[in-house]
Amino acid sequence: MAMIAHRAERKIYYGWWVVLSSAIVLFVGLGFGLYTFPVFYPALIESFGWSRGEVVTGGALLMVILGIMSPFTGMTIDRYGAKRIVMFGVVMVGTALLLFTLVHSLWQFYAACFLLGLGLCGVSHMPNQVLIANWFVQKRGLAVGLISAGVGLGGAVGPLWVTSLIDHHGWRAGFAGMGVAVWAIPLVLAAVVIKNRPQDMGLLPDGAATPPPRSRAHSRHRLRWASATFGQAVRTGDFWILFSAIFLISAMMYTISQHLFVHLRDKGFPSTQAAGALSIILGTSSAGKLLFGALSDRLDKRNVMLITFILLAGSSLALLMPPRLSLIYAFALTFGLGYGGIFSCMPVVAAEYFGLGALGKILGLIFLSFNLGGSLWPIAAGYLFDAVGNYDLVFALNPLMGFTAAGLLLFLSDPRSVRRPVEGEGAIEFSNVGR
Repeated sequence: MAMIAHRAERKIYYGWWVVLSSAIVLFVGLGFGLYTFPVFYPALIESFGWSRGEVVTGGALLMVILGIMSPFTGMTIDRYGAKRIVMFGVVMVGTALLLFTLVHSLWQFYAACFLLGLGLCGVSHMPNQVLIANWFVQKRGLAVGLISAGVGLGGAVGPLWVTSLIDHHGWRAGFAGMGVAVWAIPLVLAAVVIKNRPQDMGLLPDGAATPPPRSRAHSRHRLRWASATFGQAVRTGDFWILFSAIFLISAMMYTISQHLFVHLRDKGFPSTQAAGALSIILGTSSAGKLLFGALSDRLDKRNVMLITFILLAGSSLALLMPPRLSLIYAFALTFGLGYGGIFSCMPVVAAEYFGLGALGKILGLIFLSFNLGGSLWPIAAGYLFDAVGNYDLVFALNPLMGFTAAGLLLFLSDPRSVRRPVEGEGAIEFSNVGR
């Protein structure tokens, strides 16, 4: 009996299998489906004669749909559970990627992009983070960091693999390969391994043997930070500073990630080196997510976010210099750290300023800003290239936007003056309305 009990104690907590499954879903679904997309631009331009702006509009459409659908996705998760949303997303992403192999006109390309965008809502950070939040409390930060790293790793591997497929078999084979990859593994994991919550399997969060003890007196007298309602949050100056800064930094981030591959091809770099730069950015972003997530637990969260903005804006200056492979790779390393850090900083800064009471809705609006910025300026950049024949103006405006976003963060209030501790459970006070 003692032997059996000992083995039971050493059994791996099922939540870690959910973490592994979610990381693989993000690795393939989001890492391939979204971040590998720019690799196809040169082949599509050459095959159909479409303009740079027309092609990039398709990629930007993915970000528009992700932004617009973010609030609806959150509500759907609350009603039906994250597992169903993830399964829907995997099916839709695989289907859309395979439909790209049938594209022969621009409207068909945009229609496939629309379906891919809908599918990406199901394999994005939000439903997978909800899953992890259900399974972990004490180790939630580590678990979320691990699944987020899966996105960057997928974005690092995807461009190199797909570039090889395109070079040897054509761009339709590239889309087919990604579609099969999405259906081959993530669909099985989403259907069989992923569960909505530990209670569905008779377990407790973090694999605890018993519920954590709770002292009624302790709960009654413990200090809690006050939370803002959604209406209170959007009436503050701090919210709109964050909204504007995130819009600007996302605009310059995604303009670079969407156009870097074709820009390097224009400058004479072979596809493998251009894909390598994109892979470095997305691979390093995994380290950035873990690094800045950890720093935000120890340092002023405003300053941590400011560092990520400065890394992005400062590194983008390299694109104004004569391109050399060593310079491009050094840029990619630095840019990638800031690129990943943004995703760790956004939710923790929002929680620091507005509490947890309406965080889902607040983050939904912030991600709307993030995704709209990441779609509108890349589209404009494509049409600017078509008009003047180069990216000089675009790459000159990018660092200006990045440093402006960083400057806006300096006007954020001290979070200690925004929300004050209140006694008791469930009380909601907010001391910064109208600032």
